[in-house]
Amino acid sequence: MKPDYHQFNGSDGTGVQISQLILDSCPLAIIVMDNTNAVIDCNGAALKLLEASSKAELTENFFYFSAPIQPNGMFSGEYARELFLKVRAEGELTAEWTYRGKNGGYIPSEITMKNIDYEQTYITIVYIRDLRAEIEAQAEVKEITERNKIMIDMTPICFVYFDDGFDIVDCNRAALTLFGVPTVKEFAERFYSFCPDSQKDGTPSLERYKTNMQTAFNEGHMAFEWDYLTASGAELPLDVTLIRVEHKGNYRLAGYFRDLRDHRAMLAEMQLAERQLIYAKEHAGGGARAEREK
Repeated sequence: MKPDYHQFNGSDGTGVQISQLILDSCPLAIIVMDNTNAVIDCNGAALKLLEASSKAELTENFFYFSAPIQPNGMFSGEYARELFLKVRAEGELTAEWTYRGKNGGYIPSEITMKNIDYEQTYITIVYIRDLRAEIEAQAEVKEITERNKIMIDMTPICFVYFDDGFDIVDCNRAALTLFGVPTVKEFAERFYSFCPDSQKDGTPSLERYKTNMQTAFNEGHMAFEWDYLTASGAELPLDVTLIRVEHKGNYRLAGYFRDLRDHRAMLAEMQLAERQLIYAKEHAGGGARAEREK
């Protein structure tokens, strides 16, 4: 048989006790206001959040628990009046609000206000979500991200980060310098245009490049030499290493590009020196034979 929940609203006050139990069991801080914006009730989470010792202390002095200035730059009293007018017109809203605990510490919060019809008038319920842990976590992630960005930017080797569609998401300063491009946005937009129509062996550049990237994506890594062009059109031979990395349950490609121009120039010098040595030996031998024949 389905229980009759109306029985809890008897004259013994059980209904009030049940309502308070439900209110106090909510992990969010809750404030209840009447139609004059006076606080008439709150739950235990609100007392704990604002460090109030009793309901009377909080309800009688509620607006003293707000910071003087809110995140949008408005004075608290002025912004509160604006929010009350808005929630009466719309029925519900969410906003940022900074409270101040009894001990003076600021509490950045997200508040959700709801207007509820009650006995031919209305009450306003305010749900308060403490954002301190979230903000701290975001700050930590931002610090780690910025630190990683600094380390990547300080790396002399060109680094390029591709998404799973092989479009460029980011790169370091070395990449911009190497290709002669001023911004990451321009580099991302022009990257594939830095490939000549074909490589020196006649292979179509874009077709082969996408194949190499797919191989790296499938197998985890791939290394190859590739001839690019700089933004000014100069030849730019590079040693490319592509590595598959995991990111938020999906995969991306990290690309490391090493400039081969000095290496190739050194090889050319060594080959030239070797040819000159062979030529010198050959001509030295011919001169010795000529002297013996005299």
